[in-house]
Amino acid sequence: MLTAHGLSYQDLCKIRNSQDCKNDIVMTTTNTSMRNAQAMFFATCNIPFRVVESPSYREYITMLRPDFPLTNANAVRDDIYKMNNTYRAQISEKIGNRKDLCLITDGWSSSKAEFTLYAILAGYMDNRGLMLQQLVGVFDVKSSAAVDLHQDFITELKSSGLSLNQFGSMVSDGASNLKALADRLKIPKLHCCSHILHLVVSEAITLKPIHSIIEKAKLIARKLNKSGTLRIQIRKLAQFSNNSSALPQSYSKTRWNGVVDLLMTTKNHIGSLASSPDFSSMLFTGNELRLMEVVIQLLEPVKITSTRFEARSSQASESYPYLKFLKHQLTELLDTILKDPENKSIVEQAKSFGCKLLKCLDNRIASVGENSIVPQLMLIDPRFSYSSLLTDEQWKGAEEKLLAEYDDSTVAGPLLLPVSSKSKSCSMDVFLSSGQQSVSNNGSQKSKATKEIEAYRNQIKESRLSSTSDPMAFWSTNEAKYPILSQSAHKFLAIPASSASSERLFSSCGRILANRLRNRMQPETCSALLLVQAKSGMEKLEAWRENPSADQEYEGDALDDEEDDEHIYSDQSDDEINPIGGSGDC
Repeated sequence: MLTAHGLSYQDLCKIRNSQDCKNDIVMTTTNTSMRNAQAMFFATCNIPFRVVESPSYREYITMLRPDFPLTNANAVRDDIYKMNNTYRAQISEKIGNRKDLCLITDGWSSSKAEFTLYAILAGYMDNRGLMLQQLVGVFDVKSSAAVDLHQDFITELKSSGLSLNQFGSMVSDGASNLKALADRLKIPKLHCCSHILHLVVSEAITLKPIHSIIEKAKLIARKLNKSGTLRIQIRKLAQFSNNSSALPQSYSKTRWNGVVDLLMTTKNHIGSLASSPDFSSMLFTGNELRLMEVVIQLLEPVKITSTRFEARSSQASESYPYLKFLKHQLTELLDTILKDPENKSIVEQAKSFGCKLLKCLDNRIASVGENSIVPQLMLIDPRFSYSSLLTDEQWKGAEEKLLAEYDDSTVAGPLLLPVSSKSKSCSMDVFLSSGQQSVSNNGSQKSKATKEIEAYRNQIKESRLSSTSDPMAFWSTNEAKYPILSQSAHKFLAIPASSASSERLFSSCGRILANRLRNRMQPETCSALLLVQAKSGMEKLEAWRENPSADQEYEGDALDDEEDDEHIYSDQSDDEINPIGGSGDC
């Protein structure tokens, strides 16, 4: 399946192969459209504005379009600001009247620039049942105090024609100022599940034997990072054993899954490293290698779960079920590891690490379970509703909270077009099917919503959806049957399981600031660049909607880069780029 970037390249190749490519461009473009295309080029390709003044660039533009007035760096900047304003107007037109938005936010700072940025993304479900997370604002703050954040959020959203009262939920990390902001807005806040798992791993690896192995792996990665000669040498040695895997890289402490990635790449190149005299002082003992293998085994399910939460289509309704399932997986895996005779020499260390990992995870699961909105999220998701994960009392409470949002005058929500559904089952289904709950209804007078919930409950008890199914496909098929509940599905199933979209955004921000040809970057310019990149992504989505290919799915916007280059170890300290946001889990 081609990505959005791949499709763009494919289109470019078609233009290149066209006989009248140049004539078509000259005939169909105006100076304004050329200026806009040039601004988009500079924004999405992270090119310093002053390149527009270079003789080579000017010569190239003149060859393409002799009558195009050449511009300067300030003009490019002004064009990007204009596109930023256009994008904000499009946001206002698109979602300015919605009241079911999810606030996805995070803060970020860098020593490369003297400003602190907060991003605001709006999560919502479109009328096709597609989860969208739209960037609606990026702003600089002078203080990360919650009271200042509140006013700054109001001001920034107003620039995009939005207001805070349009948001009914929030997803972010555990920073205390963001918790305070959610409390002030009186909306439920969900802790980013990928961040939760990152904290679990960070707590578990503090055990001395594990910490020692990780530090040794970091030394190897840092040495490789600083020497191109050594990297070439290790790659050549790896080729003898047909090993083409990535070399060890030491990621910053804030990178999700950075520890397991470091250990896996180190393990993959143990033979090559042992063959090089440059790493003779960094070799692992037999017990250390065995313990490293155990740590990787236990962290792999954590990484898989975290990666699932990072996906654009992962919903907050999955958070509690998949965290519980992860605990189930780790418990079984640890039991297998401890019974393996090959682990006899490190059984105590393996047990200590496994038990600490499970304890940390259990504490976090309990915290997620205490969130009052979680039962409602699970109730409206037909994959998890009325499963044994919650008690009868909890399911009853979730029904009552859901009913409190409606009255008999409620009308059906927007029409959902059919969405593809997968029926393939997995071990998660076995986990969910154990002891399904049965909730009885008291004999009170039933509203329309109450009748819908009763019918929905009976349908789920008769036939539960596979855990791999798309819940919005269920609501698309059954919207006529459950017109009131389908509104809740639009609202609750649009809440993502993680704030990964803001993390990807700040990866782009890091790359903008990392460009050595840039200097004197102002926060307003950085914000405009990010919003123009988001505009490019929105245009790609609209194009995909008008002509969606049968065998291709929407791949997201230009901000959705999987690789966070700024979190890879460099000669700077690990705190070169930091998430921020007050005390607490951040």
